[in-house]
Amino acid sequence: MTAINQENWDVLATQIVRFSDALGEDFYDRPGTVDEEFFKQSILDLRGLYTVAFESYLPKAEAEPVTKLLKEIADLGDTPQSYHQALSRLAKICEILPELHGRYERYEESTIRRRDAAMRIGKDPILKEVFERHARGECAFFFDLDGSLVHAQPGLHTGYGVDARLQRVLNHLNTQSGNAVAVVTGRPDIFVEQVFPGGVFFTATEHGVIVRDRVGGTIQRSFTGDVDIASLSATVQKEMTAKGLNPAECYVENYKSGSLTAQFTEASDPKYAAQVVKDILSRIVASPENVGSAMQLKLVDGNVPGNRVMDLVPDTADKGQTLAWLYKTYPHVFAGKVPVVLGDSGGDLTAMEFARANGGYAIGVGPKAPKPSQTILANVQQARGVFTSLAEHGQSAQKKRAVKPFYCVL
Repeated sequence: MTAINQENWDVLATQIVRFSDALGEDFYDRPGTVDEEFFKQSILDLRGLYTVAFESYLPKAEAEPVTKLLKEIADLGDTPQSYHQALSRLAKICEILPELHGRYERYEESTIRRRDAAMRIGKDPILKEVFERHARGECAFFFDLDGSLVHAQPGLHTGYGVDARLQRVLNHLNTQSGNAVAVVTGRPDIFVEQVFPGGVFFTATEHGVIVRDRVGGTIQRSFTGDVDIASLSATVQKEMTAKGLNPAECYVENYKSGSLTAQFTEASDPKYAAQVVKDILSRIVASPENVGSAMQLKLVDGNVPGNRVMDLVPDTADKGQTLAWLYKTYPHVFAGKVPVVLGDSGGDLTAMEFARANGGYAIGVGPKAPKPSQTILANVQQARGVFTSLAEHGQSAQKKRAVKPFYCVL
């Protein structure tokens, strides 16, 4: 079709996706809250990039209709109807440039998911209450990742790309809540830094073993104790293999410095694997060496379908105690805000208990969500849709409270 190389297509695609996201995620359902200057600058950037980088490469018959559509978008004016019309013209551009069509289809699907989420929220009293309180600036948010907000290969912590949309949602919530957002996960730092390299929120990795003030930021709290994790991991792996568990399916995860995770999601007999792993880790917890250590390890059972794991973590580093530490250490951020916890497994139990005990909310994901859950979202996709809608809903509330808009502060 053209002589444009893949890198140039990627540049144009990124700019179009940026524009469509701006319309869809921040503006589409709330056109009255659009920042006119931001909208017009987005159009100018898009037109300028196309004109400079692509018009000379495209055959004239293809270049003219795209240029015409871009000019039409820029000339639509600043009315609620204009933003909807802009989206329809953007769809036509993607039809003319089929290399971009798949990306635009994914964007449209996400818009539909957000609308479905809005319908669910309206029917769910817990979610509705969270939305209302967030609009008043009364919530702090604590998110598990695996099985709650992301789908990642169990046990694999490297080789991931940036989850730009989710990072944007979490940053958005962080701005709206006055920095009261934290990712609290069993994953190690290396995973979070790949998926959210621009994350401005707190991170508590390895169930709270390491707490940072932002993704890749300064360590604020850590547990090392007197346990040699590398040596202990080798011992556990050896015992698992000796008990007949295939090391290709049942293994101790890498990249963790203050905790140990036995991973057996792919076990051919998950029930037997769970029994073996739990027996091995329980014996370590009950051993004289552990009982007499300065930093005792305890067992956290996170065994759910799709992510079958069990962890050994320092007894003062579970998710619930991590939330308590954040509230105590950063009262200027968290004081007066009710905790909202999202989780899918036993590893999130203590965080949910903390939320419930402090007047907050426990939102479960999936069929194995912990018992303290007050409402349960069916899957990761639904959870992402609900919290994307929450971030969008908070945009309007920010304007009413005279808080600087999200897209102006990043």
